[in-house]
Amino acid sequence: MQPIEPAGKWLWKVLQELGIERSFRAHRALHAWSTIVGEAIAHVAQPLRLEGGTLWVAVRSNAWAQELQFQKATLLQRLNHEAGSDCFTEIRFVVRPSLREVSHAPAGEPREESVPKPQSPAYELTTEEREALQRSVATIQEPSLREVVYRAREASLRYEKWRLYTGWRRCEQCGEWHSESSRRCFLCREGERRRG
Repeated sequence: MQPIEPAGKWLWKVLQELGIERSFRAHRALHAWSTIVGEAIAHVAQPLRLEGGTLWVAVRSNAWAQELQFQKATLLQRLNHEAGSDCFTEIRFVVRPSLREVSHAPAGEPREESVPKPQSPAYELTTEEREALQRSVATIQEPSLREVVYRAREASLRYEKWRLYTGWRRCEQCGEWHSESSRRCFLCREGERRRG
């Protein structure tokens, strides 16, 4: 009888097979942005989009863009350390004076947010969504692997619902998530502006 592998190992194998391990690691690291860069920087700089290995970061002013340019190597090192892989190869800073204020709680303290927590009823899956998830993993023979894949897909769907609930939308042009009020993300608008 083969020894049972921990579920975490199965999860990474599944993510590799789906071709999304690198993306998962990168987005997991970005979720810890304020911890990685520190509270002061997190108030004036926010990640916008990850394109290949290039992270686009909105900053509040030219002065901050210049300051962070000097810290780029350190930021890349910290991001890749958090990701557990060299997911980030470049950081590009974009000045956005209207960058919305983000409230970050000190490390170790919970944030007071009006947005429901991920386990909130606002993110509960419908019966139809749960049935669709069950069907999507039904062909996986190994019960423990099937459960891991189900939970990963469930978490992904909850995260998508959270994004929708908190005002994120998909860019009409490229399909990436963004938190701006426009129908297209900054990079698509910027690309069109440069071409035109």
